[in-house]
Amino acid sequence: MPVKKVLLGCFWLIFAVKALAQDTLRINSSGRFWPLHRMLLLTDDSGSLTIQDVAVRPQKFKPINQDVPVFADKETFAWLKFELSNPFVRQLYLEIKNPTIDSVMVYGVKAGKVLFSRYGGDKVPFAHREVKAPGLIFKLPVSPENYTAYIRLHIKLPRQFPVTVISAEGYMEHESRNFLINGLFFGVVAAIVIYNLFLWFILRDRSYLYYVLYLVFSGITLMHFDGLAYAYLWPDHMSVNDHPAIISSLPILFAIVFVTAFLNMRQQDKKLFRLLQILFAALIGGCLVSLTGYKYAALSISQGIVFITCIYFLYLGIRLLRQGFKPARFFLAAWSMLIISVLVFLAKDMAWIPYNSFTAHSLKFGITGEALLMAFALADKIRYYKWLSKQAEAEKETLARQLEYARLELEMFTRQLIEKNELVEQVRAETEKWKGVAESAQTEQQKAYYLNKLMEAVILTEKDWLEFRKLFNNAYPGYLENLRHQFPQLTDYDLRLLSLLKLGMTNQEMAAMLGVTSEAVRKARQRLRKKVNL
Repeated sequence: MPVKKVLLGCFWLIFAVKALAQDTLRINSSGRFWPLHRMLLLTDDSGSLTIQDVAVRPQKFKPINQDVPVFADKETFAWLKFELSNPFVRQLYLEIKNPTIDSVMVYGVKAGKVLFSRYGGDKVPFAHREVKAPGLIFKLPVSPENYTAYIRLHIKLPRQFPVTVISAEGYMEHESRNFLINGLFFGVVAAIVIYNLFLWFILRDRSYLYYVLYLVFSGITLMHFDGLAYAYLWPDHMSVNDHPAIISSLPILFAIVFVTAFLNMRQQDKKLFRLLQILFAALIGGCLVSLTGYKYAALSISQGIVFITCIYFLYLGIRLLRQGFKPARFFLAAWSMLIISVLVFLAKDMAWIPYNSFTAHSLKFGITGEALLMAFALADKIRYYKWLSKQAEAEKETLARQLEYARLELEMFTRQLIEKNELVEQVRAETEKWKGVAESAQTEQQKAYYLNKLMEAVILTEKDWLEFRKLFNNAYPGYLENLRHQFPQLTDYDLRLLSLLKLGMTNQEMAAMLGVTSEAVRKARQRLRKKVNL
């Protein structure tokens, strides 16, 4: 029985040692890239362990189940471990594909002795880096001896941390590939920026300027993620790296201003515009929180607001497109592409999808596509407003023709009324002559009677005035309504007199139209001047 227990214990010991054992990474003579998979991990909750502490505790390291290490906690101190053999004595580099990490320490240990140490990250002045590259690249010593490499990471945000050993030739190839990708991306962005600056200078439409600022700060944000900003924009200002919330919020702040101008939100929908103002204020609040020292809490707040803002942009595009605002179609396509790229980028960080060149550069692809589609959207906006301008011009010409026709029709009707009333006056004068003849026969009296009836039938009627007013309102829309609103004391007779004055009639012509004498018209005009303070 004791022998059986001993054999069983030996079996479990061998199994445990095999489980903790790690294959040695052997560098061959022709390879260039050696991704490190299935490394061993030790989590340091307190962050107090030193290289001497972990070197003597190999049993504390556990195998990582993923090919690429993923850390989902908000703040973690982690030690990674792997064995390295370089029998061909090649120059090697260690690359950690996450340049925004605060601090990274790399050690080489053999037989309990520390052979070398390297230090990097955002908290290290760029001038002190051994390899002056945007990414985190550490030069490993050239030695044929096998040794154990330890990597200490200080992680404050969920991230994947792909680790690769590369040769000198691989390093040059790696830098050339990154230079090509970054050159294409920033070249396209620069071209679109220059194009939109030119349009802003020509058209003086602020939406183009806001879009330029959005693109510029989007480029700066991506440069920060890739380590390019620290390498080329602020290498002597390490404290800028302490505010990722501000860096990532600036593009969205200008995006909100751009969307407000592009979609004309102030006039389109005031409620939706107020929501944009709230999101803008919330992002400003996140930036202020970052300045108080809570930079990672501020980053979490800003990331949430940024995501909500992007979804809200999609909603605005869909809503305005349904309302007939045609430029919203390219706007909607552009933001859809950007949101998809953001989701791919975040899914890559959380290890939901594999880490590769496409997922690593998904934001660049998304912003490039979004910038190109938005350029089409801005051009489509110009075409759309040109079309609206032509429509307005056509409607203006149609209205002008209608007014011209209405005024001509009013003039003809007025002339008819004047002629009609002139006839009435002539008949009245003739009648007065007949009435003055005392010796007139009965037939002459009957003739006078019928002439008076004719005069009563021909004089200007209320129906005539209604028709005149209808034609006048067509020729001069809103004229009489505005006068009545401005001077409520005006009577219907006053308005008739004012409408005749608008037509430029003389006192005699107005008298004929109103069926009164010229003297009565003159007195009526004097009373009218007092009413309207003329």
